[in-house]
Amino acid sequence: MTRRAELDYILDVAVSLNNIGIIYVNQGELDYTLSYYLRYKEVLGSKKGIETSFNNIAAVYLSKAVLNKALYYYKRSLHISE
Repeated sequence: MTRRAELDYILDVAVSLNNIGIIYVNQGELDYTLSYYLRYKEVLGSKKGIETSFNNIAAVYLSKAVLNKALYYYKRSLHISE
């Protein structure tokens, strides 16, 4: 497999994990959502991917009214983007 094909595969897997997480959000299954967003972060591993993942995780915690964790992940996302 070429490097480009390998990167395309990783991106496809990451996008699928993120999309599954979105479906679980829409179904109100926030714990499942978190597991897919965490896997998304691990698979993608890039700065932008981690930032997006932390932002998504924060939004899930905000929906669950777990404000201390939401704030923690929003701050981590912001720190990465700076």
